[in-house]
Amino acid sequence: MKIGQHLWKKNEICDIVALHGDVIMCQVAIQIPEAVLYDTHMTNIQVNDYARKLIAPDYYTRHHVSISYCSQIAEMTEEDFIKLLGQNNISIFQFYDKNA
Repeated sequence: MKIGQHLWKKNEICDIVALHGDVIMCQVAIQIPEAVLYDTHMTNIQVNDYARKLIAPDYYTRHHVSISYCSQIAEMTEEDFIKLLGQNNISIFQFYDKNA
């Protein structure tokens, strides 16, 4: 795999933007009206950071993605991601009863 290649997965195309060892990193883009950025006084960089910090905990809680991968999504260290989870009242100690 090389950066810039397309990866076909489940009828979708993922542009490979980075390789971290054996981990392929894909890029997702959303469009936000310029007026929203103006009204919230946020730069593109701040919006990107905000979105990452919303998406990563969701992947952790709803999709059971690891802390390691979610910290990469949030572009934080694992320690800082765990702190982010705590700030959002999300426990890292989630135990599942296989019999439930």
